[in-house]
Amino acid sequence: MIELSTNKNFNYERMDDSDDDEIYRATSRRNIKPNKTIFKKLQPFLIVLFLLTILVIIVFITIGVVMAYERPANYTGHKVYKLLPLSIRDLNAIIGIEKKYQDPLEPVLIQISSPEEETLIKEELTQLNINFTVSIEDLQKAIEEERVEHQKHSNETEFNFSRYHTYYEIMEFLENNVIKSDFVNIDSIGKSFEGRKIPIIRISSDLKNNTKPVILIDSLIHSKEWVTGSTTLHIMNQLIANQSLRYLIENFEFNLIPIFNPDGYAYSWRSDRLWRKSRSFSITSFLCRGVDLNRNFETNFGTESDEELNSCSDYYSGDYPYSEPEVIAFREFTFKLSLTNRLKAYFSLHSFKQQILYPSDEYNQEFAENSTELQNLAQLAANAIHSHSESAYGSSIDWIHNHLKVKTSFEFKLRDLGEFGYLLPKEMIVPTAQEVLEAIKAILNSSQFVQTLN
Repeated sequence: MIELSTNKNFNYERMDDSDDDEIYRATSRRNIKPNKTIFKKLQPFLIVLFLLTILVIIVFITIGVVMAYERPANYTGHKVYKLLPLSIRDLNAIIGIEKKYQDPLEPVLIQISSPEEETLIKEELTQLNINFTVSIEDLQKAIEEERVEHQKHSNETEFNFSRYHTYYEIMEFLENNVIKSDFVNIDSIGKSFEGRKIPIIRISSDLKNNTKPVILIDSLIHSKEWVTGSTTLHIMNQLIANQSLRYLIENFEFNLIPIFNPDGYAYSWRSDRLWRKSRSFSITSFLCRGVDLNRNFETNFGTESDEELNSCSDYYSGDYPYSEPEVIAFREFTFKLSLTNRLKAYFSLHSFKQQILYPSDEYNQEFAENSTELQNLAQLAANAIHSHSESAYGSSIDWIHNHLKVKTSFEFKLRDLGEFGYLLPKEMIVPTAQEVLEAIKAILNSSQFVQTLN
């Protein structure tokens, strides 16, 4: 017999084991309280674990959204209307329809995404008595035809300046096929958000001569403006190969940046032909990518429209001035040039609308200090390419002009007037590039520009 304790702190419970022997166990009558000390020690860890879990969920959601954005854009059913304002009344009416439209009395393209939207736009335009035409009947078909045309020439061994090329084709050509010599040098001013090189081509009869005036030309700051990059490459080829232009590289050093926005340009080939911005992420929104690099300079930053403050807008100016690595690289490169007082002219190539824009004053946003001289030079260039000129503000030319004090700064908007818009056929690349070269020559050969060199 087992003698059981009579301690009041225990109960006795009978249990049966497999041999049917009677076994008693004692269980504490006391309530077991949790160890508060251990809980307090674990509390910070549990909070961190909870926050990390939330963060992981957000990251996975963001990745999902980003992957969705990487899918090729599809413009099936989209049309492009070309509106032709003939008066200020028409202009005001069009601004009411298309908020992004700001240029006075110039053709404007409106992208229509559905039959329902087309019906509404047609009714409104008819009521307002505004002239319009259908510029592109099937936007997706036009984009696909452009890609098919590129694929036809994908096996070419020589670089063809009369067609469009991908970022990688251009870089391979510059790094492997352009002859490096005393008058041609290929380098990079920095890297993009996704790590791509931003190439620069330096051309001069003697690159060791560090006293020559520098002429800077850039393009593809907006990635969908393909003809601008092709134009810069054509100018490069002419400066190297055309003996009649030898006097230009004797007198100047040309610095050409054919692809200001490498990520956006690569994306415009890969996923969305009409992509305009860079490919960075905003600290205010992970849902929409990219910045309009031409609006990321400090001059008049974020003052042009509400769209510049919307990260999902094509015109988003960024979280703050110089938030983008591409713009920082450009600023540092041009700032170094300005320290030697060698940067004498800047031409930024854009499309479309066939305009020549010159800088505004940084503060009143109306006229630059030397606006008369700029107007005269712009008119010389406009006469060479049958365009017209006007003032602009809030872009790279404003920063170059107002902060680096480069008196001769222009933005060229190339062909056309809206018939093809950004989808300019390859047959128009060389004529467009020839026009731009003639315009630049007209400015550089002018006595007014020569006076600024002293």
